[in-house]
Amino acid sequence: MEGLVETLRERFWDPEAFTFALGVNTILLVIFWFFIGYYHVLASFPQLQKYQIELRLPYPSKEKIRATVLETILNHLLIRPILLYFTWPLFKYCGVEVYTDIGDAFNTLPSRWTIFWQVIVCMQVDDFWFYWSHRLLHHRWVYKYIHKKHHEFRHSIPIAVEHAHPIEDFVSNTVSTLLGPLLLECHTLVLLLVICMKLWQSIDAHSGYDFPFPLSPWSAIKYMDCAPAHDFHHSHNVGNYGGYFMFWDKLCGTDEAYVAFQMKEKDGKKN
Repeated sequence: MEGLVETLRERFWDPEAFTFALGVNTILLVIFWFFIGYYHVLASFPQLQKYQIELRLPYPSKEKIRATVLETILNHLLIRPILLYFTWPLFKYCGVEVYTDIGDAFNTLPSRWTIFWQVIVCMQVDDFWFYWSHRLLHHRWVYKYIHKKHHEFRHSIPIAVEHAHPIEDFVSNTVSTLLGPLLLECHTLVLLLVICMKLWQSIDAHSGYDFPFPLSPWSAIKYMDCAPAHDFHHSHNVGNYGGYFMFWDKLCGTDEAYVAFQMKEKDGKKN
């Protein structure tokens, strides 16, 4: 038995991979649950209810929310650490390093200009991949087998952000976020910045609220339209396939139903 354990340890144990998986997963846990709590707190203020996107469908049941919370916790504490551990060689190949001293990590950062343009490029790569993979998931041959799970939440709430089929979670969510940083061989802290930005933006998109800046930066720039656009996508299950921006939806005309809906809403308020 001891020989088997020793063989398994020699074959699979990698202290560097363990440090990477533990560190990254801990950071993502903190960021995820911080913003889940952040939007929950904002939603509790009566003064901020004017920013709530109109409830067009029934609120998810307590049973559905409870099951999603448990599923998310399982993924965070078991599935994701294992995946991070075994994908460490890929991250290492793409230039990611493990730092045991936070000072060393900050001392090796590239210039602020490099960080800026890398983040912008990563956002564009993310948007491109997410739009087309998300649109593919809505194809009639694919939707009912994979993406339908995510659309069980027709009224979007923050905790629903990671309620997805494993194939969707990898192909559409994970690849879109990591592709840019890995191709650019970004510094470890820049990689974490990009991941945390996407996590915040995704939670905001599912929040059910269109908060103004500085409560939320994700609709501050024209053609981002984060939460309202994605809320429409969930409630109507059509168009608005983009992530950060509406660029690809505008270019491909997949925002037509949303634009028509906005015009109808605007005309209704005038009358």
